[in-house]
Amino acid sequence: MDIILAFVWGMITVVYTLMALVVVQMRKSVKELESQIRDTNQTLQDVYKQLEEKEDSLIRYTDELHHNNENNMNELYRYIDSRFDKFENKVINKKEILKG
Repeated sequence: MDIILAFVWGMITVVYTLMALVVVQMRKSVKELESQIRDTNQTLQDVYKQLEEKEDSLIRYTDELHHNNENNMNELYRYIDSRFDKFENKVINKKEILKG
């Protein structure tokens, strides 16, 4: 009976020791995973911030292009209007000469 009891206590000790080792290894693995999750989260936040900055930059660039396009179109309209006014004046002067 003593031998069986000693064997059982020995087995229980081995099982508890193995369980303690498994718990320690699992805890270590969990800490490593937590660290990886934190690093991944930080990387995602950095990427998101860069995307926001890029989006803002593209919006500013688009606004600038739109403004420049408006300025160019206004300048073109002024030029066309000026040329048309000169042409109109020439036509009116020629009419007056012919009537004259």
